[in-house]
Amino acid sequence: NEVIFERVEYDVDTAARKIIEAGLPEFLAYRLYEGY
Repeated sequence: NEVIFERVEYDVDTAARKIIEAGLPEFLAYRLYEGY
């Protein structure tokens, strides 16, 4: 078995907004700004 992690570019502001709009916990949106 193998796991591969690949970093991709994305708009952090849009992703964070969509996480909050989806009703997910806000900490998931805020951690994007920290690089998680």
